[in-house]
Amino acid sequence: MKAGARSDRAAMTSAILTSFALIGGQIAAKATRDALFLTSWDITDLPLMLIAASFLSIAVVLLTAKTMVRLGPARLVPATFLLSSLALLGIWGLMYWSRPVAAIALYLHIAAFGVILISGFWSLVNERFDPHSAKKTVSRIVAGATFGGLVGGLLAERIAASAEVAVIMPVLAGLHLLCAWRVRGLFPSSPSMAAEAGMAEQTPGSALAILRRHSYLRNLAIVVLLGTVTAAILDYVYKVQATERFSQPEDLMRFFALYYAAIGLLTFLVQTLFSRRSLERLGLDRTVALLPLATAAGSIGVFLAPGLWSATGARLGEAVLHNSLFRSGYELFFVPIAQKEKRATKTIIDVGFDRMGDALGGGLIKAVLLLAPVATVSVLLGLAAIFSVAAFTIILYLRRGYVQALEQRLLERGATTEMVALVDPSTSTAILQTLTQLDLRGLSRLDLPVAAEASAAAAVVAEEPPAFSDPLAEKVSALHSGQAEAVRAVLAERAGIDPMLVAHVVPLLAWDEVSPQAVAALQKIAAKICGQLCDALLDSEEEFIIRRRIPLVLSACPSQRVATGLSQALSDKRFEVRYQAGKALAHILTQAAEISVDPKIIFEVIAAETSVSKHIWSDRRILDSAGTGSALPHFDKIIGARSQPSLEHLFTLLSMVLDRKPLKVAYRGLHATDAMLRGTALEYLDVILPAELKEKIWPLLGEAKISPRPDRDRHQVTQNLMIQSLMIDSNLRESL
Repeated sequence: MKAGARSDRAAMTSAILTSFALIGGQIAAKATRDALFLTSWDITDLPLMLIAASFLSIAVVLLTAKTMVRLGPARLVPATFLLSSLALLGIWGLMYWSRPVAAIALYLHIAAFGVILISGFWSLVNERFDPHSAKKTVSRIVAGATFGGLVGGLLAERIAASAEVAVIMPVLAGLHLLCAWRVRGLFPSSPSMAAEAGMAEQTPGSALAILRRHSYLRNLAIVVLLGTVTAAILDYVYKVQATERFSQPEDLMRFFALYYAAIGLLTFLVQTLFSRRSLERLGLDRTVALLPLATAAGSIGVFLAPGLWSATGARLGEAVLHNSLFRSGYELFFVPIAQKEKRATKTIIDVGFDRMGDALGGGLIKAVLLLAPVATVSVLLGLAAIFSVAAFTIILYLRRGYVQALEQRLLERGATTEMVALVDPSTSTAILQTLTQLDLRGLSRLDLPVAAEASAAAAVVAEEPPAFSDPLAEKVSALHSGQAEAVRAVLAERAGIDPMLVAHVVPLLAWDEVSPQAVAALQKIAAKICGQLCDALLDSEEEFIIRRRIPLVLSACPSQRVATGLSQALSDKRFEVRYQAGKALAHILTQAAEISVDPKIIFEVIAAETSVSKHIWSDRRILDSAGTGSALPHFDKIIGARSQPSLEHLFTLLSMVLDRKPLKVAYRGLHATDAMLRGTALEYLDVILPAELKEKIWPLLGEAKISPRPDRDRHQVTQNLMIQSLMIDSNLRESL
């Protein structure tokens, strides 16, 4: 566990350094590109350049997407950084031959490499970190990237102020070489991550086919498309105002460099101060939705108060939010997607749809220039506001798709993930027996098994011959005889016991030697006596050992009346009564769809269960174990009794109001050695749990994690092998 933590910290450090160099170089390159192009060509040539760059980028994306699936980001991304570095050195030489040609080459280079490198980098991040830890890590990585943007903008401004524009090109090439080296620290570290990466490489699939059947990914793609169209429009309006104010290359580059430096500074501040709070309080969808809201407001602001500074403010706001809050939430939307689908589609969405947006934006700008040359800016700003509203509407549907993707990821990984025992079986048995004895010493006389007392009382009764011969009286006598064989004979009658014997059979639930037969006999007639059993269950003066075994009897009688009684028992003072009642109620709800329980009651019970201290939460023990005939099966047969009773009871309660199947896999994930599955489980719970319950539950979930263990000996390996065989057996039975 400590080695894994060190590996995660090293990976995060590599990610932060790479993002710093990547975005710093990107910002400096964009400032150079804009200044070089707008001083070498006319502003009206910009839409055509945008369209040409977009088509080139789309072609590169299609090639990259296939290569990404075949090679994976671990091999493709470093090679792409090296290739980009060589290309930048070539453009550096080209600038001394023809500046207009070099301007086009740099524009095309950034279009072909810029977003692809960013997308590839984030693909590595998404594959390296699980969904839960990604929430903590992504914010820091984006902060490093935004700080790099600030440094990159200032670097470009200083070079423009003191030297030729061309001097920045070898600096950019060096930054990409640095990225090629540092990005290797993001390669998958654990066997499970590497195995999944290998499976993704072996399953190419069709990106278009995946997008056709995956509405969640389609919505993400449309959001990218609409956002890029809006950004292209605002960028054009802003550059029109800038070229009217500045004419010299160095002056224009300094202005753009300061603009990009301002983006870096503001993005760093927003990311540092608000990103994590926004994700925690607003959620992914509403955090991402802040971008289209801001662009709509900015478009309206420029329309009402046209000019350089209003246009710069609108473009600045879009860039800052896109690189901070939007990026933090947008990248997390991809984390739960299966690797094979992510690799096949992420580059298409990140770059392909981004470039399609650029092409569409350039086409719209060119069309408006031709059709409405007088009111070009006003029409473009109106279109930007419309596209922003459309993007905002689609983003509202992303949360549901995110939860479904988390559920699917849990189910896929949970089916094959290795589960390990928390303690040695023989050790856990000895501990449980010791704890049971200690618990029994602290119980009242009514809590003790009554076999000895029943035997003594029955001996007295046996000395007195019955006053008359009656079959029912003889059965009563046998039940009170204290002789296990005689009791079993009465309880084993095929026709079932007479309901009039119930009052004599219920006390036998406290006798361990015959309690399984007593349970079976009562279950046969449970439908006739459910009211009597519920009364005994809810009677605080009834013996504890009896009350904790009554839910097992009631589980055989799926009815609304029984469900109501078990729901009331969830508030009992004794934990094991609540624990067994919860398992019985969950069993009934899965058996009969027409039976319902008020979710409000269940959530209130969960709130009460999780309001205890960690000491009480972790020290709860169960006296009746599943498999002895005195208790219901565990919530999950693979984990079994290796989980804390408090945690198992919590998930049993949650299964009554949430989807049981992914919840069960999340429960397994909390006990798994697979860091990706455990992180996915925590992220799934983080998303589906109500905020007020999550605050109480979250501190307690840490108790479910496996403690560090020494190297396994033969017994431990055998134990894990047996657990694997149980998983295989379980999967086979479920598939039949």
